[in-house]
Formats: sequence, structure tokens, C-alpha cells
Amino acid sequence: MGFKEFSNKGLKRPASSNIVWVVAFVFIGVLFLLWHRGWMPLWVPLGHVASSLLAFILYWIDKAKARNNQWRISEKTLHLVEFCGGWPGALIAQQWLRHKNQKPGYQVAFWLIVLVNVSLLSLWLWKGYPDPKLFTHYLGLGKAPGGDGF
Repeated sequence: MGFKEFSNKGLKRPASSNIVWVVAFVFIGVLFLLWHRGWMPLWVPLGHVASSLLAFILYWIDKAKARNNQWRISEKTLHLVEFCGGWPGALIAQQWLRHKNQKPGYQVAFWLIVLVNVSLLSLWLWKGYPDPKLFTHYLGLGKAPGGDGF
């Protein structure tokens, strides 16, 4: 019950497909730079990379299943992975695999997810990401950083 392999070999890519690679890699690169500067924990850029790989794989599987008239991966699942940081990989998959890039409703939801993801990351950076010691304090496992408490 496997699905047939498919290839996009020989298809001409639009110029915009090069732009999505640049956008995705610049975004991930900026996250790693922010980690290197100490402005965010390493799990943020690594999480975006892992989620992006997962998103690309899910798009690839969904495209293959669509071509073979098989049960598909739900759009809610794809959007959840995008929201969890996988939108760069999803963006690449949409262009490279030519999947989900012509559905207006899907694209509106996708770009809203990108906007929310980038906005939340920006807000988090602007406010300063939380000191892990705060979590131990709230759990009753230690003192709050910088003094006697709040």
C-alpha cells in the first residue's frame, strides 16, 4: 500500500522559488546569530530547523498521497507544524513541490501563521527572553533571580 515516487525533474522553477530559499535561510541564519549573541536559547533556532524539516517532509508525503488519491495529511496538521516554527520549510516545500501554493484560503492562513510566528518571536526578543531561573522560582524550586522575590 505504498505510494508511487514522483519527481519534479524537468519542471522549470519560477524565479520566486529562489527568493523563498533566501527568505528561509536568512530567517534561520538570523535566529542562529541571535543565539550566538546570547539573545535567545539554542532550542529556538534548532526547533525552527527541525520543524522546517518536518514541514517539508509532510508536504512531500501529502503531495505524493494527493497524486495517488490516498488519504491526505490534514491542513490543520500542516498549519500546526508551520506555527511551531516550520513555516520556512513549508515555504520552500510550497514552491519546490508546487503544493498548496495555489489555494487562496490555505495561503491566507499560512501567511497569518508566518506573521504571528515572527511577531511572537520579535515580542519575545523585545521583552527579553525569560531567565530559566524564573521558571524554577515559580515552581518553588529556587529563589527568583536578583533578590528576595517579587
